[in-house]
Amino acid sequence: MKKLSYIVMIVFVAFMASCNNKKANKVETMPPLAVEIPAELQENPEIVKFIRASEKSINEFANKVESFYIENPDLLTKDVEEMSMVEKLKVMKVAGEMAIAFGEFSMHYAEMNTKMENFEEMMDEEQIAAMSTVGEAFEKRMKLLEERLDKIKLLQ
Repeated sequence: MKKLSYIVMIVFVAFMASCNNKKANKVETMPPLAVEIPAELQENPEIVKFIRASEKSINEFANKVESFYIENPDLLTKDVEEMSMVEKLKVMKVAGEMAIAFGEFSMHYAEMNTKMENFEEMMDEEQIAAMSTVGEAFEKRMKLLEERLDKIKLLQ
């Protein structure tokens, strides 16, 4: 029994050491998006709640995608034929996680568009213009994410 405990302890220590041997990554994720809600929309708690939920969804998706690029630079540049079995499994795991994250974000994005259309039916022109600035902030964040991922690829 002592021998088994000793072996388990050695395997655990070796595993932890291999996890800590990853090269230190100097790339940091973008700060979270914080949408400034226009005064014309602040009086409607449902719209404010919607904007905050959308902001959260976009931030979570962006962080997941960015973290993948930052944490797996070697997997981004290798061909499948060059990968070891462990790397292929890791790619499959990460691809699954990314598919889930993208699916969740896509569903929320579709819901966002529907809600924006519904809100616009109840709004006056000033509120619609204010809501479009919120939509533009969301679009800008996704464009910045795309540009950021290109930069991360170059840094690796």
